[in-house]
Amino acid sequence: MIQKRPDEAHALPVEGSGLTARVSTALFLFALVLRLPMLPVRRLVEGDGVHYATLARAILEGDLSGLANPYWSNLWPGIIAATAWITHLDVVMAGRTASLLAGSALAPATAALASHSLGRRTGLIAGLLVAGHPWLIHFSTLVFTESFFALLLVMALLSSVRREDGPGGAAAGAWAGLALITRPEASAVIAAITLGFLRRARAAGYKAVFPGAALFVTIVLAFLLTRVLVVHQYFDLWDFGGTKGTANLFVGLARTDAEKERVATEVTSEGQNALAKSAEETTLLGFASENPELVARHVRANLNEFTASALRVFPFVSLVGGRPPLWEGGVASPVGGPLHRPLRDRAPWSRAVSGRATSPVAARPDPHPVCGGTDAVPHP
Repeated sequence: MIQKRPDEAHALPVEGSGLTARVSTALFLFALVLRLPMLPVRRLVEGDGVHYATLARAILEGDLSGLANPYWSNLWPGIIAATAWITHLDVVMAGRTASLLAGSALAPATAALASHSLGRRTGLIAGLLVAGHPWLIHFSTLVFTESFFALLLVMALLSSVRREDGPGGAAAGAWAGLALITRPEASAVIAAITLGFLRRARAAGYKAVFPGAALFVTIVLAFLLTRVLVVHQYFDLWDFGGTKGTANLFVGLARTDAEKERVATEVTSEGQNALAKSAEETTLLGFASENPELVARHVRANLNEFTASALRVFPFVSLVGGRPPLWEGGVASPVGGPLHRPLRDRAPWSRAVSGRATSPVAARPDPHPVCGGTDAVPHP
């Protein structure tokens, strides 16, 4: 009897469930063809893309503090800067190009994940749906983190199901770590992968699964602690990713775009960004425990809006940040009465900063002020 090596015994078979390289390439090219025509349509950099493009430009000029920002993505500005350096494109077009490539690669990655888990036919259908999904096409040409972040999450999940041994755990940990320093929401997928390792350990034995699980957790923690130390080095702030989540919740509780802008830009009497100060002093769990009904209404409203947005058909979508026609008058506001009353109790609010949004980093003055709204970043 021929005895298999441990890494072969715990690896999922590729031939029986994976897609061929030819099919994966075809899915990538199909997704790319659907996305390329959208590039000329973009005229101004949108919303958060203003901040990412500005941070990327600062990185190209030698200021690496953008990689240590406690609120904005740490990795994405670096990806934009690297793309601009390689291609000699301006930072806005470099961000769109990186997003385009990531969004196109998401189709074969999703197909591979579904194929390994549910079979080739399901994998091919999943890849085609991702390639042609209107929302995914839409975000694949924005200077946003969505496409890149989604690709990292799918690759982390794919690595974790392809192999259960040490190399599989290391690959999953690397992808998950990159996702974590892109957006803190990756912690949910990291928890799911960890639970997956534990479930497989009960079936295959802890000794067989332990090397992969240990490498996964170690690599993810290395990414997390590196980010924490870098942020502390630049901003003298110990941040484990909760600042962004708390700030996003406070902004999300606002009812209108004007109110969201006021919440994001208002300053305290000491001249600090009020949102950043409140986010640093408040935890998500603490706020949710003190305001359970408010958070519950907010979650229900988000689910309603998510369902409504899924019914949109591209290109008949409103601009990013606007409400689609389907939503107007159709979704109840998650907040009743005065907005942000719990937040106001924590940090006194003063007049909003007019004309420019203040970056929610209160630890030091921003050496590179950024534009607010949908102002374009001037090309160099």
